[in-house]
Amino acid sequence: MIALLGMMLGATFTPERVDAALSWLPTLGALLVYVVVVGAVIWLYLWRFSGFDRVTTFFSATPGGLSEMIVLSAQLGGDQRTVSLIHGTRLLFIVFTIPFLAGLYQPAGQLTRPALDLLAIEPGPLLALAGLGVLGYLIAVRLRLPAATFVGPLLGSSIAHGTGLIAVQPPYLLMAAAQLVIGASVGVRFSGFGAARLAGAMLLGAGATLLMLLITLAFGGALHQLTGQPLALLLLAFIP
Repeated sequence: MIALLGMMLGATFTPERVDAALSWLPTLGALLVYVVVVGAVIWLYLWRFSGFDRVTTFFSATPGGLSEMIVLSAQLGGDQRTVSLIHGTRLLFIVFTIPFLAGLYQPAGQLTRPALDLLAIEPGPLLALAGLGVLGYLIAVRLRLPAATFVGPLLGSSIAHGTGLIAVQPPYLLMAAAQLVIGASVGVRFSGFGAARLAGAMLLGAGATLLMLLITLAFGGALHQLTGQPLALLLLAFIP
């Protein structure tokens, strides 16, 4: 399931997106700076007030996807439970506020949602994904890359998709199953965690989210002045 998550992320690197990225260089360059700034600020905040170990602090502070941060932190010796709580609090706050704020800028009638055929699973894509996962994993192990189970399939999938060698998108049900299993595997580790420790981690997560949003607002405002792009779109693009 961890390998499937890596392949899912790698499949987003399509040739069209790679080509289009050339027109996004100013904001992509700013995004690199943004990730470093946010990671550094939140790392200092958590290191000062949390008492987490270094690996847990790093992956709790990095503005990445919930599943990816949990998987990588576990494979590199961090505390999955703490990382999941910090990022879970961030996502909970964001998904209950940002979509509402975005709706103020775009009428509900203009919003579109993808139609998903939940049963569209064919043998060909499954075999291609399996081959990419195995090959990427073997190469990652050979190169002694960290978190090879995740990073290997990610690199294999991204290279194959980015160069146009393969155009297979992971079946939706398979990706949903992977995230469900990873989420459940993290959840069972909360046995004996304690209510006070749970509340403390969520409070730290709320503070980290507030700091992230303030930095996002600063970056969005600066880029709005420099590029002329709509502020609402820039904020949505940089929201962690």
